[in-house]
Amino acid sequence: MKEQMIYLDISAIKKRYIREHGSDYERKVYLSYYSGETVISFSLWNIGEVLGVLDKARMIGRIDSNEYGIVKKRFILESRRMMKLGVLLVVPLKI
Repeated sequence: MKEQMIYLDISAIKKRYIREHGSDYERKVYLSYYSGETVISFSLWNIGEVLGVLDKARMIGRIDSNEYGIVKKRFILESRRMMKLGVLLVVPLKI
């Protein structure tokens, strides 16, 4: 089966780590890379945006400090693992 590539923007990525409407769909997208169906792609810029969104969620009380630490670490570790497996393509910034 030929894999498909899905580009995720910040609104999609954050749903993986902060529960909101659409989070179930994003969970399925992320799980599809395990079966080799999907390669996920996002911009290098999105990494900083995700960390900023997680920090904002902590500051406004959507997640507490403990949850913030957990989801931040999960995002970083999951992204690194996916890159090593070749199922995440981080698009570099071009100036």
